[in-house]
Amino acid sequence: MYSPFTKVLKSLLFCVSLVIFKGPEYVCDFDDNDSPLCDYTQATDDDFDWTRHSGSTPSSITGPDGDHTTGSGHYIYIETSDPRVAGDTASLISPLILGNTGGSDCRINFWCHMYGVDMGTLRVYAKTASGGDTELWSASGNHGDQWVFTSLSHYIPQTDFKVAFVGVRGPGYAGDIALDDIEISGCGFQGTTEPPELSTYPTTTIAGETPGLLKYDNVIITLFRAITMRRCVCAKPPPGDP
Repeated sequence: MYSPFTKVLKSLLFCVSLVIFKGPEYVCDFDDNDSPLCDYTQATDDDFDWTRHSGSTPSSITGPDGDHTTGSGHYIYIETSDPRVAGDTASLISPLILGNTGGSDCRINFWCHMYGVDMGTLRVYAKTASGGDTELWSASGNHGDQWVFTSLSHYIPQTDFKVAFVGVRGPGYAGDIALDDIEISGCGFQGTTEPPELSTYPTTTIAGETPGLLKYDNVIITLFRAITMRRCVCAKPPPGDP
């Protein structure tokens, strides 16, 4: 068993490696009131929109109680109450990401919350200019009242593309899907304003085998951030993932 100090040290070393070798390029925590969705846009060919929100969602027994970043900030979610029906979709589209021509460093990280007995599906697509949509990841069903971390690095297109986060409504109202702290790391990125800083460092623990975040001493993290003047989302990489 590692001591708390050893865990903090190992976590800081991982942060340093991200900053020096593959620092994050774009992080959206949805907390900037001047740019609520950062540079993401709502699709126009779906059934409804993602909603920016803080605190609990209006429906009971579904959705998070607060955002992932601080617990008191903002996140986005799909409201699945009436008039929504099963199969309705809401799509959020990223700005243009340059094709992964330089190797396998391009990575898409995000935190999702999928809690409710009527949970539908969250899908992530890569959309290219040619009109082809490649599904990078999907998850369905009730994952419990927790924020879950996902990191995608496989099947990143070689050509320029946009990422689409598509929420699909399940059979009932208790199926609110939420997203927060979306990070595009190691990829070329264009057509955006200066990326917003994360308000603080996430400290979520995840049950089971889902890769999650370690817990940190806030004083050490604050000092580390002040020294580096760089942000990093200190997530453990998925086992076996480069």
